Amino acid sequence: MKSSKTVPEKVAKVTARRKSPAKEVAVDEVFPELMIVGTNIAKNKSYYLAQKALIQRVAHGVYIPTDKMTDGKAILMRHAIRLASLHFKNATGLCYSSAFTLEAIKSESGPPLVFVAGEYSYGLELGEGDIKLMLVQSLHPPYEMLKTNGDYEFYEDKICSDPIGEFVVKVPRPELLVLHNFERVKEWSEKKIASGNLKKFVNWIVDARYGGSIPAFSANFAELAIKCNRLEEHDHAVTALLAEGFSMSERYLRKIV
Repeated sequence: MKSSKTVPEKVAKVTARRKSPAKEVAVDEVFPELMIVGTNIAKNKSYYLAQKALIQRVAHGVYIPTDKMTDGKAILMRHAIRLASLHFKNATGLCYSSAFTLEAIKSESGPPLVFVAGEYSYGLELGEGDIKLMLVQSLHPPYEMLKTNGDYEFYEDKICSDPIGEFVVKVPRPELLVLHNFERVKEWSEKKIASGNLKKFVNWIVDARYGGSIPAFSANFAELAIKCNRLEEHDHAVTALLAEGFSMSERYLRKIV
């Protein structure tokens, strides 16, 4: 059946429909201090709010409300571990001082740092202008990447929290973290755990995991060093801990060159 409308009428109707204003998305008055696409904001909404200058892009898929940009550095710091986890999804887990503090590490001459372990070395500067974060992935021996029943043997889950909520990251077993601390560091001296904190950390390991038995800790520590091929780190660690008053076994201690 033919339409009773003339061609000009049909064209006018279609044109009017095309010109009708799009419905505006309602804008919330209060935004989270950090918005990550796919985590706590949808991509289309982030685009719309950015177009309205209500939020500012600080990295790919990462936004801060415009009225909170003056606090941008601190906001990025508070979410540093989550951002590192999202950007290094294939990393084994956190490492060095980042695994100890579960926070970004303040740098001596640059943006805050987060250290992760992986199959290759890589650095990623996240952010723009003065609001930046440096994510550093270090190559770790394949011996540390061993899996048992699909899970890493020498890493364990740790629950972290930030203003967005709780999430899980992988961190080295405490004994392995101590070994990491005695690795030769050519750059990023911030990887090291402060000596005062390290002593307290080892005391905690001995008490919490070995019932206060230093010999038991010492034996397991040596065995772990052999498995992970970190004998040099073991030597330096034992020497340092002996100096701190820990009665570490020297059975596996080689001569340090």
